[in-house]
Amino acid sequence: VISGERKEESESKEGSKKTYRQFNQSFLLPDDANLDAITATSTNGVLKITVPKTGKKVSKNIPIK
Repeated sequence: VISGERKEESESKEGSKKTYRQFNQSFLLPDDANLDAITATSTNGVLKITVPKTGKKVSKNIPIK
């Protein structure tokens, strides 16, 4: 899940204004994603996420209690 927020305050002759924005985004990763090698960078407000693949599909079983 990727989440972020932005807060802005401005003043004018009419008064002050406050703006608050929040977002959440989730993604499904491919079965052969290398979870230990995922990287993320932010440049000038642009988020770049790199998800390398291992070349083999990996599945994970979660036991139900």
